[in-house]
Amino acid sequence: MTEQLMIVDRTGELAARLPGAEQLQGHHMSSDAEIRDSFLRAKSGTIWLASRAADLSALATIESGRQIAQRLMVLESVLPPRRSFLETLFRVVIDTVASVAMLPPAELVFALGHPRRADRIVAGVASQEDETVVLYRGNLQPLRVPMSRLRARSGGAIPDLSSLAIIDFGQTVRLGKYEASVDAILYELDPAFRKYAKANRVQRDNTLGGAIRRLRQIRNLPRTAFASVVSEKELARIETNKVNPRDATLGKIAALLNVSSSEIATY
Repeated sequence: MTEQLMIVDRTGELAARLPGAEQLQGHHMSSDAEIRDSFLRAKSGTIWLASRAADLSALATIESGRQIAQRLMVLESVLPPRRSFLETLFRVVIDTVASVAMLPPAELVFALGHPRRADRIVAGVASQEDETVVLYRGNLQPLRVPMSRLRARSGGAIPDLSSLAIIDFGQTVRLGKYEASVDAILYELDPAFRKYAKANRVQRDNTLGGAIRRLRQIRNLPRTAFASVVSEKELARIETNKVNPRDATLGKIAALLNVSSSEIATY
């Protein structure tokens, strides 16, 4: 993790909106002086996380031209006048406007605090007119994904750009009933990630939960497809190894994946 994380919380609202945010490793700021001085000292690529856009009003005294490719995520919808102001300071501004899909709060904290946050997706915007999805990685760097790269497998669901969601702690992009692994998207579109993945295959997640998740995505099945066996939330906990499935549950999951229970671990 190389990007510095600046966390702005003037009123204490951030802790309420993002439980666990106080544990994020970064520079936590609550005063105008801290915010302004930190902006002036920050390096290119620095990530800012703020509860309210108004908490950044101290930056209005920064002279024009001080933008150095810093990136900002605001946990509220930012109206056009203030957005125009922020865009003179930050290269990327992400807020909670209706068209933006963002990770749920607890998952957002996890993704931003991940050692390789750039390999997680924290938000996204889908454009049906342009047949494109713009995904924002954990370092708030945008990644443009053309519809042509989101291929439906034979007999599988077709990507629905009208229904975008980021799930699974930033590891899965959902478009309607279609799901795509973030690792697969990055592997295809980001040469740096591809190089890293090839060098670290031996260290990949070899747990039972990881195997279930990989096999489910190979079959192009959303978690809701397992509703007759286990809830979507519980399946997420199984896939992230927070709980171990009972033998009977594992057998039913395996049947829906069209493999035997003993085969799952080979994926």
